[in-house]
Amino acid sequence: MKKEIILLSALMLFAAGSAAASPQDTLAQLNQIKESLRAEISGIEQKVRNTDSLARNEAQRFTEQKQRLETDLVAREQENETLGKRLNELQDEIRSLSAQIEGLLMQQRGIDANMSFLGKRLAHHCTELQNIIQQSLPWNRGMRRARVVALRNDLLSEAADPLEGFARLNALIAEEISFGDDIVLEQQSVQRNNGTLINARMLRIGNLFMVYVDQAEEFYGVLSRSSDTTFIWREDLSFSEREQIRNTIRVKEGKRAPGIVTLPLTLSVEQQEEQNEE
Repeated sequence: MKKEIILLSALMLFAAGSAAASPQDTLAQLNQIKESLRAEISGIEQKVRNTDSLARNEAQRFTEQKQRLETDLVAREQENETLGKRLNELQDEIRSLSAQIEGLLMQQRGIDANMSFLGKRLAHHCTELQNIIQQSLPWNRGMRRARVVALRNDLLSEAADPLEGFARLNALIAEEISFGDDIVLEQQSVQRNNGTLINARMLRIGNLFMVYVDQAEEFYGVLSRSSDTTFIWREDLSFSEREQIRNTIRVKEGKRAPGIVTLPLTLSVEQQEEQNEE
């Protein structure tokens, strides 16, 4: 169609100018027009081919891009399906772990309740031990009682767990058992019943006997229980009782040869209480 239009235009131009030209000139002009038209047609055809090539390239790129997109879409769908399955698995695992955690928390709450109960029971035993110490001989009694009270407070405030509390209570009980077996001699200031203070040697034999004698061996005293928690000194001792106390203390000091020394039960704390009751 384009070729026909170009030829028609050229013929019209040639017809307009051929009336005044010679045949040779006319032929030359026609040849010139022909060549010009051929060149123009060739250029147009080249442009058409180029345009077709570009169209084919674009169509190929579009096809390739579409294929890539379709491939990517399939891959994404597969990945999404895989991720969906993994998500479901993780949710199942989370539910399972949550159930396990809840079970462990219930167990922990049970353990905490048991530990709290044990702590209170140990605190109760501390109170019992405190009462026992309060009724024992007044030998470092305040310090011994203070350790038990401190343990009881730690247990009630949960500053010490039952395991620690049990270990500490066991140690305190062991000390009190040892206290009942010890034979101890110390220099102490003693206030006699008349209010005077003397420097005396104090002998304690377990929880049974507690006696004193001054440095000059002039004043003697034997501890006697007056109530569950209070004691008094019995100082009106017979000569025989004084001699037995003096000999016992001298053996403990190493001033006499070791041997069996006996103290009458009448000098024991509990025996004197029974005699007083009688």
